This record gives sequence, C-alpha cells and structure tokens, in this order.
Amino acid sequence: MVASTQEFKILVADDSRLYRKLVEETLAQEHYDVCYAKNGREAVDLLADHRPALVITDWDMPDITGIELCAQIRSDQGSYDDTTSS
Repeated sequence: MVASTQEFKILVADDSRLYRKLVEETLAQEHYDVCYAKNGREAVDLLADHRPALVITDWDMPDITGIELCAQIRSDQGSYDDTTSS
C-alpha cells in the first residue's frame, strides 16, 4: 500500500519567517500536510498534537535550538511508539 502525500505530516520549525515561507512554497507543490512553528517551544507543542513523520528544523533558534529539539524528539520517541502499537 502506498501512502498519499496528504497522510505524510511534516513539521517545520524556524524562527525566520522568510525560511518558513521558502519551505512552505517548496512543500506546497507536493500537497503534504505541513504545520509550522515559529520557535522551538511552539514546535514541541505541535509535535504532541500532530505527530509528524518528518521534522525540518532550524539549527539556531532563540528558545530551543534545533539540536535540543531533536534530542527531545529522540527522548520522547518511546512514548510515541507506545501509543502506535495498539
């Protein structure tokens, strides 16, 4: 079974409005289900709500860096796996 691009969720986290717009224009051509965060804290909130398959993050954001965001995703991965194995 091949998943449609509508089912493929992507989270984009970047404090630059310009870079979020560039990513948005690129991904809009493929019709992915994309949500955008203006900072790392907002990205953490969106992760819980949307559970994206892919996260595209800025390296240097003022509140939570991209590296810290990735570390948090990795540490929370077990809780995501527990809810999907039913």
